[in-house]
Amino acid sequence: MKRWVNQKIPLLGGKTPKESLRDTKNIHLLIGLIKERENDDDRNGEFNSNQTYSTYLGIDVAHYGR
Repeated sequence: MKRWVNQKIPLLGGKTPKESLRDTKNIHLLIGLIKERENDDDRNGEFNSNQTYSTYLGIDVAHYGR
């Protein structure tokens, strides 16, 4: 998780998920990526509700809808 939030992601314009929190143009892309990662973890039996990508980044993905 720590690695992913600090990894530059082409879809986010080469920014990290942490950097993208401050980018209002890309926030919906970031939310989509977070939901996708969390859904993948859930399907793979790796989901930990106490430590999700959204809680780690301090963002409420439900606030943004989809």
